[in-house]
Amino acid sequence: MATRSGIVDQEMATITSILAYSKPGAEGDYFRGILEAKGWRSIDDNRDDRKRPTLQSVLGNNYNIEGNANNEVINRFEIFVNPDTKQIAIAFKGTDNIENAKSDVTDGGYSTLEPFMFMAQMALDTLRKMPEYRDYSITATGHSLGAVGAQVFGLANKLHVSTINPLPLANGFKTKGYFDPFGGFDELVQQRLGAGLEIHQLETPFDIATGFYGLGNYGDYLIDTLGGKRTVLPGSTMPPATRFAFLFTGLGAVAEGINHGCVEVWKALQGLTFDPSGTAIIPENGHENFAQIPADLRKLLLLDDISNARVVNVRVAQETDESISYYIDRNDGSKQGVVVDKRTGSAVLQYVGKDDVIYEIEAVPDKGNPLNVVYSIRKFDSAGELAESVNIEGDSISHHQSVR
Repeated sequence: MATRSGIVDQEMATITSILAYSKPGAEGDYFRGILEAKGWRSIDDNRDDRKRPTLQSVLGNNYNIEGNANNEVINRFEIFVNPDTKQIAIAFKGTDNIENAKSDVTDGGYSTLEPFMFMAQMALDTLRKMPEYRDYSITATGHSLGAVGAQVFGLANKLHVSTINPLPLANGFKTKGYFDPFGGFDELVQQRLGAGLEIHQLETPFDIATGFYGLGNYGDYLIDTLGGKRTVLPGSTMPPATRFAFLFTGLGAVAEGINHGCVEVWKALQGLTFDPSGTAIIPENGHENFAQIPADLRKLLLLDDISNARVVNVRVAQETDESISYYIDRNDGSKQGVVVDKRTGSAVLQYVGKDDVIYEIEAVPDKGNPLNVVYSIRKFDSAGELAESVNIEGDSISHHQSVR
């Protein structure tokens, strides 16, 4: 695979940020499977080469974890590497405990993160001394509170930065001298300008972090300080009523946070393509319609047999009480049709390919396990006869070729 130096793309920034939460069980296995399929691994995974040193072997098993007296994880980061693309991602965990949450509200995350950052610094300093990683590009990633860590750490250490539904860079890091040993905040900003270091910020529409914590009281976003451009994922162009309830009465935080979670961001990315810098390309039109198509079906839009051209518009074709259908326009002129069953959440994608071959893909979600979806992929020849079918459920695939 050709080397892709520079910042990690926004999908990988999202997946590494998900895994920074540790994620034991089926969900963690699912996302680690995606990560490994793309050539990534944890820096502490040396199963394929026991002679390769790990950070755990140098710094100890819990070098990346800060716990409390009850042995509960308060803060955590995880480092991932891709030998093919020569990229490293240092992912910071977001808020998932009461100590994190209290710090979010009182000082934008400063009080919980500041004592923890030296652990990440030790890991980076050690990593930079390991000869096998000297020519790798490094990106700091993180979701929510973890994005504060990514912004602070990336600025201090001259790294690429990619954040997901972030809180801003907390004021305490600037006013209480955190950046002084690195040259000071203003000097670091000046050094970064024109240095070839990239910064991405990925948001769901009307997110609680960027919608409330981003009002300016807690700090400024590094991407705004550097004059970068945020990427807002497809979704409703009107804020939910709960947003106003939250802002003006202090209520509605739970409802407002529905699309804040990192897994929800990953779902919102499905079906999108990326530009050469790794930034998601958002459809010019039909944002809300695109977001209404189930993620499990949207991710199939990029199957090679269908099209790898980017989506430019999604239009409602017809809507009834039971279903809604969409037309999808691509920048190569191709089109797809999607029908979504409102009652069951199942959906069908139809596409006319080369030589008038028709593809029909049905996605049926497992209500008991949202990550498990049953797919039926049917291929019809130009005469309308079923030529091939594939059923996919989880990791098991059954394939049937029609006898003609």
